[in-house]
Amino acid sequence: MGAYLAVPVTAKERFEGGGSLPGLNLAYGGAAMQGWRRTMEDAHLAQVSAPSESGLAEPPPASPFAMFGVFDGHGGSEVALFCQRYMAQELQKLEAFGGDAVEEALVDVFHRMDDMLRDHTFADEIEQLKTRDAAEEDDAKGEDDGVSPMDALEMIKRVFQLKRFMGENGGPGEGGGPGGAGAGAGADEAVAMDDDEEGPSGEQQRQRQRQRQRQAGGAGGSSGADEGSGSGGGGGGGGGGGGPAAAAAASGEQQAGGAAGPPWQDEGEAQRFMEPADARIQAGCTAVVAVIKAGHLYVANAGDSRGVLCRGGAALAMSEDHKPAQESERTRILNAGGFLSEIGGVCRVNGNLNLSRAIGDLKYKTNRTLEAKDQIITAEPDVRKVALQPEDEFFLLACDGVWDVMTNQDAVDFVRERLSQGVAPTDAACQLLDACLASDPKEARGVGCDNMTAIVVSLRGEAFAGAAGDAPAVGVASAGGAGGGGGGAADEAAAAE
Repeated sequence: MGAYLAVPVTAKERFEGGGSLPGLNLAYGGAAMQGWRRTMEDAHLAQVSAPSESGLAEPPPASPFAMFGVFDGHGGSEVALFCQRYMAQELQKLEAFGGDAVEEALVDVFHRMDDMLRDHTFADEIEQLKTRDAAEEDDAKGEDDGVSPMDALEMIKRVFQLKRFMGENGGPGEGGGPGGAGAGAGADEAVAMDDDEEGPSGEQQRQRQRQRQRQAGGAGGSSGADEGSGSGGGGGGGGGGGGPAAAAAASGEQQAGGAAGPPWQDEGEAQRFMEPADARIQAGCTAVVAVIKAGHLYVANAGDSRGVLCRGGAALAMSEDHKPAQESERTRILNAGGFLSEIGGVCRVNGNLNLSRAIGDLKYKTNRTLEAKDQIITAEPDVRKVALQPEDEFFLLACDGVWDVMTNQDAVDFVRERLSQGVAPTDAACQLLDACLASDPKEARGVGCDNMTAIVVSLRGEAFAGAAGDAPAVGVASAGGAGGGGGGAADEAAAAE
């Protein structure tokens, strides 16, 4: 996103609600704040649902459930907004979810989001979400368009570090083609300052990419058809256009009156239909999603947002951040053809992302010889499951803008103190974001300067009865389910039962 705003946007989107599940009285509230960033790229969902009407002729039986999610976008807000719009309804359609195989269903629905993003059926809808994001970015311009000398030097340093790394490791040189699967994140994308993605965000990145394609003359690549410069027929040649063109022809065989023709109405729509999904969609988002069903809490996470359960005052980590430097993540990235580099003291994938799992980011998911879970960047979530206990008070979902500032236990203590004083979950979430906001982005060096979203879900309704004193010594159950793995710092969990 480049430079920060001159003054942070502290107005918050507030949301709240509640409902009853068997044995539980839920009250939730949340807040989202743009902060110092030029645009807001977070999205969220929160609902307490009766049995699903999935649209199937005979929907599978489903017990009541609640679902909450935080989606932290990068490179644009469109993927986060897409997940906000579709994830809950797609989850309810899955047979595994109706059959109470919640862990399996959560894994499936994360990958389902990627499948839908690739589907040209949703191309126009995603384009509208991009346009909305670009308009917000345009509105933000003029408030602080300059880049400080320190920022400029840091950006130049990162570019040279990346070019040197790519040269030493046989990567693509300047003007070169891909050096392997998913290597589309080149040195020219490493000049902005987004925490998650170093490339220009949103429409700017797409315009620069298309400009490079025009300069290259469209030779020998699928980008030849991207600009839509020829007629809609495109019958003869252009390398790499066969797949999309064939799909377009097949789906457009019949129109009104039986005449064959393309399914689009204008040149822009034709371009989106012909364009590969990894070129159309440059954005991505982390996702942390919580489901309460049949007395259990499930948390699925891909990326570096987090879910934390307050059990008797102790913070129980329900997720683990996914970072490129972790051994398991590093191994997958390298095996899939990616590379890692340290830029500005941060380990990044292909010189770009500082996280290793996300929904979207389709340019890192192009190796057709690998399963979705084995791509350079994968949407595969870890899922943790815990049986809810009488001492469980609330849980908290938040993006890394909060966790960059507070530990799990710090955040739990902060929220618990306020709930015990009768503060509503929504107000507790708002106060949490205010507490994490930096007073000066230069002094804070980016910490506390990100978009922030937090959801507080009280498991005791509005009449929260937690004590604000020292947390009692309680046993914390190990979180089972897919993904397993360790759960954060030692102060975030007591002894396993």
